[in-house]
Amino acid sequence: MYGSFDIILEEHPQIYSYTRTLGEEKLVVILNFSGEQPNFEMPEHVEFAAHELVISNYEVNAEEKIQAIELKPYEARVYRLLK
Repeated sequence: MYGSFDIILEEHPQIYSYTRTLGEEKLVVILNFSGEQPNFEMPEHVEFAAHELVISNYEVNAEEKIQAIELKPYEARVYRLLK
């Protein structure tokens, strides 16, 4: 409800993704709305030094790099992006 909301990957047919920023806190939400396994590529303009998994509906390796992810069917992830 508070902060800025910025859609990323606007044209992707399967993935809905956005950042939510309030003050110093920034989250990225990555949602696969298909039964397929699309590849998510973090846009270069989304800057961060580290990330922390907040929630996922599948088991995820916390050390996995998030610049490129093969998403599982109907997978949802939320990460806190750290400077």
